[in-house]
Amino acid sequence: MTTPSATICPSCGTSTPSGTRFCASCGAALSAEAPAAAPLAQPHSPPAAAAPALPANVTDAAVKARRFSPAMFGAILLCFLLSFVTVSCEGANFQLTFSGTDLMFGKVVEGEEFEPLTSARLAFLAALVGLGVSFMRLPLGAILSAAAALFGIAAMLFIRRAFDALVRAQDADLVVMTIGYEPGYYLAFALFFIVMAVNLVVVAPQRNRV
Repeated sequence: MTTPSATICPSCGTSTPSGTRFCASCGAALSAEAPAAAPLAQPHSPPAAAAPALPANVTDAAVKARRFSPAMFGAILLCFLLSFVTVSCEGANFQLTFSGTDLMFGKVVEGEEFEPLTSARLAFLAALVGLGVSFMRLPLGAILSAAAALFGIAAMLFIRRAFDALVRAQDADLVVMTIGYEPGYYLAFALFFIVMAVNLVVVAPQRNRV
């Protein structure tokens, strides 16, 4: 024999046979339906980390310049492996070629020592510093990149003056010596100028927005 199910009165707690509409003890109305189960709480997932926002005054052109500058400074550093200067003597089979690294560290030719040029080292250092600061946060990175490029341009100009004086001092009798500057020198100079111009053009709108 099965025992009929019972309903517990929510008011007094008396057990009442199932199907009864009112409690026999206190007369409270009994609900025929079981209370609905509370909805299960959805698992809370942490929000995805948002990408770091750029400052409001940074334009798309500035972002492109940030990607452009490191490549240009890296190319300048590679230019120092190319020929910078050629020295020749008219009427004689005599020609010397100096790369950017030769100008930085000096070179010995037939017992004659050509001393290193400080200006060549400064130009290389400007490209190295420019490569580092070009990865900094905008717009500061663009400002410092332009400054490094400007310093590099000045150093490249001093290379010509210093090397001309160095060659003339090696032998005062060789008055017919000809000094020619090679593509490596002009390429490094042009890249310095380009990266400076690009970063200055990018920085100008940022200053107007501040």
